[in-house]
Amino acid sequence: MIIPDRLKKGDAVALVSPSGRIEKDILELAESFLTEWGLEVRTGKHAAGSHHIYSGTVDERINDLQSAMDDPDVKAVFCARGGYGAVQYIDRVSISEISDFPKWVVGFSDISVLHSMLNRSGIATIHGPMPKNFEALITDREDKSLEYLRQLLFEGSIEYSWKGESTHNEFTVSGELVGGNLSVMAGLRGTLYEPFYDGKILFLEDLNENLYHADRLLQNLRLGGIFNRINALLVGAFTNMKDSDPPFGKDIHQIILDITKDSDIPVVFGFQAGHQKPNYPLPFGVRMLLMRDNGINNLHNILGIT
Repeated sequence: MIIPDRLKKGDAVALVSPSGRIEKDILELAESFLTEWGLEVRTGKHAAGSHHIYSGTVDERINDLQSAMDDPDVKAVFCARGGYGAVQYIDRVSISEISDFPKWVVGFSDISVLHSMLNRSGIATIHGPMPKNFEALITDREDKSLEYLRQLLFEGSIEYSWKGESTHNEFTVSGELVGGNLSVMAGLRGTLYEPFYDGKILFLEDLNENLYHADRLLQNLRLGGIFNRINALLVGAFTNMKDSDPPFGKDIHQIILDITKDSDIPVVFGFQAGHQKPNYPLPFGVRMLLMRDNGINNLHNILGIT
């Protein structure tokens, strides 16, 4: 696995919008915020563009992304928002230059497409906060999401402890983190961009899904044997999940428990990441240690980022 270098003051970073459209003032706030970190921000030509629900046409979006990934001086690529659209061009993205000049790609939600493609190709990424959410995170003084993102990017290590429920009272497992948005992951099933799951720690989150539909997507993973191939399942936020009429009969917590009950893997709930505040960053493709002792879950990277 290629793990990009830590950032340092003076480094150039790119700000692109590879999926949904976003307002110019949100991009300007992000530029200012990242500049305060000591970074030189290079904003994509079409980052504030508009083409239906997207920031630009397929060609415009891929050109901005490819230019950022190919630039040897750019050390990280911040995706402005999710939405939808990355799957439309993922087969046209060249990773040859990013392999030669490794850089972090940061984002979540629809950006799970890019995470999966890059992780499968042997390049680590960061599932984490995006400029669309910066203002809300900045104004909440108790939220440490951006502080943790900076720590991961500049210091190369991260560690989390929380009291979320687990199916196993005590355990210690390791593996590279993969995953992201459940709906996006399901959309990649059977393609050349589906993650390699064997021996990994799978992280999942989602937003605004019907409970029966989430069950369908998770059943797909079960039927595909995914829960027998991973080392652990890390459950993030499933935000604003919707019930049906008549009711489905289970909440997302019970759905996950029932679907994974025949798999002898730890299933750990309550990790603060996804479509919510806080949204803590996770290094995908990086080997992590996940453990539980005395009712406390702990997750940290085994080796620091160089």
